[in-house]
Amino acid sequence: MQRVKSLVLTAVLIAVGIVLPMAFHAIPKGGNIFLPMHIPVLLCGFLCGPVLGAFAGVITPVLSSFATGMPPMTILPAMAAELAVYGFATGILIRLIRTKYQPLNLYLALIVAMLCGRAVSGVVNGLILSVGKYSVQMWLTASFVLSWPGILIQLLLIPQLLFALEKAGIFVPDRRDLWGVGSLKNVSVCKSYFNAAAADWDSKGGVSPERLKQLVALSGVRAGERVLDVGCGTGVIDSVLLELGAAEVVAVDVADEMIAVARSKRKNPRVTYMALDFYGFHGREFDRVVVYNAFPHFMDRNAFAAKVAACLKEGGTFAVIHSASAAEINARHTGVKRISRRLRPATEEAVAFRPFFEIEELADNENYYLIRGVRKSNPDRR
Repeated sequence: MQRVKSLVLTAVLIAVGIVLPMAFHAIPKGGNIFLPMHIPVLLCGFLCGPVLGAFAGVITPVLSSFATGMPPMTILPAMAAELAVYGFATGILIRLIRTKYQPLNLYLALIVAMLCGRAVSGVVNGLILSVGKYSVQMWLTASFVLSWPGILIQLLLIPQLLFALEKAGIFVPDRRDLWGVGSLKNVSVCKSYFNAAAADWDSKGGVSPERLKQLVALSGVRAGERVLDVGCGTGVIDSVLLELGAAEVVAVDVADEMIAVARSKRKNPRVTYMALDFYGFHGREFDRVVVYNAFPHFMDRNAFAAKVAACLKEGGTFAVIHSASAAEINARHTGVKRISRRLRPATEEAVAFRPFFEIEELADNENYYLIRGVRKSNPDRR
C-alpha cells in the first residue's frame, strides 16, 4: 500500500512540475526567478524517497520540454541533472540526518540538497558549454542572484507543506528503508516470520492472566473508548481491553495467520481483526492506541510515531507496553535482527513521540517497559 501511494504521488508531483511553470511563463524570466519546477521535485524526494525523487527530477523537465518547450533543449541536460540531485538528495538525507529536532532534520536536508543540485548544474553546464561561454560568475548569477525569490519560497513553503501533510495524516513518509521503494522489504520479512510462527505462538507461553491485565491497565484504557491494538498478533490483549471497559477494539497485524488464530479464538462483535501493514491502515479518531510487545518490529520510530498520532483524536492516548525491560527484550531478539531493531531506553525512544505527544509516563524496569502520552492539539515537531 505504501509503495502504491508513493508511485501515485510521484506521478501527481511530476504533473504538477509540468503544469505549475506554465503560470510563470508570462513573467519575463519567471521560471528562472521563482523556480516553480523545483518545488514538486523536492517534495517528491522527501515524501517518496531518493529513487522516485531522482526519477521525478529527470523526467519532469524532459516531459515539460517536449510538451511546452520549457526548459529549452540547450539547458535541459543541466536542469535535469540539477533536479535529479534535488530529488535524490532530499530523499536520502531526510533518512540519514537524525537529530532530535525534526524541523532541523528537514531544513538541513533541504538546504544541502539545494546546494548540491546547483553545484551539479554548474558542472554539467561547464562540461557542455565551452569555458568562454560559461563562467563561475554566470553560475552564481543564475543559481543564487537571479533566483533568490524562488529559493526563499522553497525554504518557507516546503517545510510547511510537509508538516501539514504529516499532521493531517494524508501522507506519512515511509522512512523504514533507505531507498524508499524497498520499504516493503521489512514488512514482507515480518509477515513471513510471524505467519510461520502463528500456529505455535500461544503455546510458547507468556505472562499470567493476572499480570497481563496489570500490564494492559498501564495503557490507561477507560470505559467506552475506541481502542486500536497495533501489532496484535494472536489477539493476546483484546479480551483484557474489553474487560477494562473498551467499547470497541480494532486489532491490526501484518501476519494473516496471526489474525486467523485471533479470529478463531475470539468472535466478539466488539473486536475487529484486520490483516494489513499498519502504515496502510486508514482508521482515525481512536481514543487510545496500544502497542503491546510489538514496538521493536517497527523500524522507523519517527514514521511510526506520526502514524500513531494520525490514528488518534485530539487528546487521545498512546501506550507502548512490554512485559520486560529493554535489556531483556533485546536479548530475546538477538536472533531476529531482520525483523526487529534494538529497543532503546524509554527516555530515548520517547524522543520520536514528543513532536506529537505530551509524554505522561516512562518506565524501563525489570517488571515492564512503558511509554505513554497524550496527542497534542498542535504538534510542534521538536
